[in-house]
Amino acid sequence: MSTKINPPNYNAKLKSYELYKQELLAWKEITDLDKKKQGVVIALSLPEDDESKIREKVFDQISLDDLKKDTGLTTLITFMDKHLAKDDLADSLAKFEDFEDFQRGPNQSIQDYVETFDAKYRKIEKKNMKLPSEILAFKLLRRAKITKEEKMLVLTGMNYENKPTLYDGSKEI
Repeated sequence: MSTKINPPNYNAKLKSYELYKQELLAWKEITDLDKKKQGVVIALSLPEDDESKIREKVFDQISLDDLKKDTGLTTLITFMDKHLAKDDLADSLAKFEDFEDFQRGPNQSIQDYVETFDAKYRKIEKKNMKLPSEILAFKLLRRAKITKEEKMLVLTGMNYENKPTLYDGSKEI
C-alpha cells in the first residue's frame, strides 16, 4: 500500500532553513515520487514571495534538465545550502545567544519554562557546546524567576554529591 506524503513547505518566517532541510531529507526517504521528479516538485513548491527570492534563483541558475535528473533534489539542496544556510559559526552563536538570553516570562508556567529552556539547550548541544550539569542546573534556577524560598526548596532536593544528575534534579522546580 502506497502512502502519498506531501513535501514540506519552506517559509522563512515560520521555520529555519535548517529545519526545512531536515524535513526535506526525511520526505526524500519516504516518498514514492520518482527521483527524476523530486527536484522539480520541490523547486516548484518554493515560495514565490520569499524575500530571498530562492524560487527565482533556482529557476534562473539551475537548468530544468539538471532538476529532472536522479540527482536533481541533491543538486537543489546543495544550491539552497549556498543561498539559505547560515554560516555554521554564525548559527552556533545565534543559538548560544538565544539560550543565554532566555529567562522565564512573567506569565510563563514553570513547566513551559523548563521545556523551553531544555529545548534551547538541546540546540546548542547539537552544535557540540556542552555545559556541566551543575552549571546548567544553576542557570535553570537563576533564570526561573522564583522566590528565594522556592529556590531553597529546589536546592535541598538536589544531590550535589551526584553532579551529573543535578540538571535533571533541578527540572523538578
